[in-house]
Amino acid sequence: MMYINEFCYRHAENRNLSTVRTDVSDKIETMLGMSGTATTVNWHYKVKLGSVDALVLDTRTQRAYEGLNSVPELISEESLSTQTPATLTDNPAFIFVVSPCPVLGFPNFEELIQPSATAFISLTENDENNPGIIGGRLGFDYEAWGFNTESFERLIGKLNGYKKVILLSGDVHYGATLVMDYWKENADTPTSRIVQLTASSLKNEWMSNVAILKSATIQRIFTNVGESISKFGWKEKTVTKNGSVTARNRHRLYAAFGGVGTIPIEGWTPGATVSPEPGWRWRLKVLKDERPVEDDFVTAEINLANANATKEGYFQVVQRHQKMFKEGKTRRIGWGSNIGIISFTADGSNWKLKHELKGPNMIYEVPLTTPAGEAGKPVLP
Repeated sequence: MMYINEFCYRHAENRNLSTVRTDVSDKIETMLGMSGTATTVNWHYKVKLGSVDALVLDTRTQRAYEGLNSVPELISEESLSTQTPATLTDNPAFIFVVSPCPVLGFPNFEELIQPSATAFISLTENDENNPGIIGGRLGFDYEAWGFNTESFERLIGKLNGYKKVILLSGDVHYGATLVMDYWKENADTPTSRIVQLTASSLKNEWMSNVAILKSATIQRIFTNVGESISKFGWKEKTVTKNGSVTARNRHRLYAAFGGVGTIPIEGWTPGATVSPEPGWRWRLKVLKDERPVEDDFVTAEINLANANATKEGYFQVVQRHQKMFKEGKTRRIGWGSNIGIISFTADGSNWKLKHELKGPNMIYEVPLTTPAGEAGKPVLP
């Protein structure tokens, strides 16, 4: 702040401008890491919140780039060790981790929709200042955690050590809740549960009036057609397989050699095996508002043995969906302006979290301990 005040003073008073670069500007750039050396200013920190801790990550000034056009690591490997300590001395019941950009995003959006949109912009728009692939990535915010597999898995692996983690994020144009159960090596039950709470944005809406984004079908496409997605992960391993697999999954297996490779458990033939065993595995689920529909939304029972009952039941289903669509009510993603409110209830030694999105009027509830029915580790079919 002293250097900034000095810089402003000299220009306001028109004094000593000939030395403002060496006396002030160069020192500011050095502090912020803009001179080719690491920054001397830390933008990450830890806060004690009663019986729990909060880690606030710096995902802007500590990035790493493999190449000129590569997708950034939002936190370099070296900086991640500093920002996420291996152990927490006070052994909190759970921990908050603040990441401006959501760590857990929508699988289909990050793996298919956004890369496709980025490639389209790269090929069709002619921007002299940001041509080609650079222009595409700038135009479609190509910097999600999930775009850099190695950086993403490194962070999740560190969070696994905290056992119960609540991620708080914004910096996007939607509100949602996701949960990841994580199994380290050959563990039969989850070694951690990571809950992603995203509430954004309060004012800067993105396509909020596009009604199709609120439809149940589109939301399922964005968030993965099934209820969840599971992946295996390896680091620096030569992975062999027994059984056929899709071409894309074969490419992902090759990535594990000399680096980090992850592969969905979908796309394998029944009875297929891999060797060696995965170094980790996780299951990601996009939660939905599970509250019962209102009284006037109740649908008659569909009795396939009774033609009249079947007709009336389907008619009421269509009515309910049409009304929800017109009123903009959604189950998974809130696109409009919103603010998130978090509350907790204790159940013995366990905790249950409630995430309320004000605006789209959505409520998600999730226990911080994996329920018994969801604790089985992902395996090949």
